Amino acid sequence: MQNTQINTILITGGSGLVGTLLSEMLLQKGYTVRHLSRTPKANSQIEQFAWDIDKQYIDAAAFENVDALVHLAGANIGEKMWTASRKKEIISSRVDSLVLIQKYLAQQKLQLKSFVSTSATGIYGSRGDVLLTENSSIGSGFLTEVCQKWENAAQELGNSFCDRYCILRLGVVLAAKGGALERLDQSIRLAGLSVLPGGGKQFLPWIHLQDVCNIFLQAVENEDFTDSINAVAPNVVRLETLMETAAHQLNKKYIPVKVPAWVLKMAMGDMATLALDSANVSSEKLQALGYKFSYATLPAALADIYQKS
Repeated sequence: MQNTQINTILITGGSGLVGTLLSEMLLQKGYTVRHLSRTPKANSQIEQFAWDIDKQYIDAAAFENVDALVHLAGANIGEKMWTASRKKEIISSRVDSLVLIQKYLAQQKLQLKSFVSTSATGIYGSRGDVLLTENSSIGSGFLTEVCQKWENAAQELGNSFCDRYCILRLGVVLAAKGGALERLDQSIRLAGLSVLPGGGKQFLPWIHLQDVCNIFLQAVENEDFTDSINAVAPNVVRLETLMETAAHQLNKKYIPVKVPAWVLKMAMGDMATLALDSANVSSEKLQALGYKFSYATLPAALADIYQKS
């Protein structure tokens, strides 16, 4: 059921991979879109408002007549090594930002019609071949800790200040520029080699950027989108399948090079879980809500992406 009362949408992390395309799509549909930004630009097509998590500051004008909030803000988990300070930054950028928004909503006594927050399939941890649904138990490890704190903060805000909230647990987002694919296929492009961390048998829950943004749009508009939803493609594949498909799409021979898990753990520490974890995540709930994927299979997704790159 579509909520026709939503007109103005405020986005955190609006300049990122998902936020940029989602903002364009929302504008095309006639919504008023605003961004919360650490460094707002006066000449931006989208009106930007300042916020500073460390200083506990939000420009009050940002929430004027806002109907919906989309929370995309979060430090890139794969950008830097996971030192103690970096781990703190990863959690703070997701959780403390929500705490600040909740504090502001409480002070101003505001109620939102819709709230959509990002999370990730990392909440399930590494579970081998086990099929994981929204009702599955959470896993263990740093990524699980991040996602659990992230979702707890989102639930508290959603239950207290929103008519409806939805948390989207994203898989690995595949896109022409930005995101994980540039790292995954780099060895294929440069040397014609498909590097397989840990042997490549781990399940990789993936999703095309276009579907991610379509799902966020649905979550904002559709009142049936509630609680946690896995935002992954219906055909989860093993990493070796993704690498072989990418090689074929790039017109390269598939030459697998297996890298033992212990080598990655020595080189990357805890961060090796990004390459080694296996999560066979189900999209059944999303499909039951009526969502139709633009890119339901990996070959179709990669064909579109490589045509644009």
